[in-house]
Amino acid sequence: MDKPVYLLIILLFSSLGYIAADLYLPSLPAIATDFSVDITQSQLSVSAYMLFFALSQWVYGPLSDAIGRRKPLLFGISLLLVGSVMCTVAPSIMWVIIGRAVQGAGAGSVITLSRAILRDLYSGTRLAQFGSYLAACGVLIISFAPLLGGVIQHYLHWRISFTFIASIYCFYRICSIVF
Repeated sequence: MDKPVYLLIILLFSSLGYIAADLYLPSLPAIATDFSVDITQSQLSVSAYMLFFALSQWVYGPLSDAIGRRKPLLFGISLLLVGSVMCTVAPSIMWVIIGRAVQGAGAGSVITLSRAILRDLYSGTRLAQFGSYLAACGVLIISFAPLLGGVIQHYLHWRISFTFIASIYCFYRICSIVF
């Protein structure tokens, strides 16, 4: 199983968690302004994401060991989509915070299971090599996501950031059907 397409697919779905975490950060002041709340309330959405992201990893790891990787991964990515849609159509800051919590719960699956799938497919030096590729791409995405989010915020609107995350999910689903 030394096909680079597997690594590409793993990189694609693992990037969802990184993008979802950081893409909208430049929009926090605009979110606070749109909902007429203090900036600290919009920042709660970051905390909600991180809390549920961290807690969900404790669930996805053992669950995927028990029932396989595919179902928990698809469930998690679906949660990420639902959270993105909730944030896109949010009528209040509370909806954004809840949507971010749902996103975080879903994103825990892609980060946890991407590494588990790598371990399932590869071993030895190939595992180390592909693991380093995954880490390097994660660093690049973490650096690039706020920049892209700032461009989206400047030219479009903060809600488009969440629509972008949802569209990445749809792209992933098409790739998972094709491959």
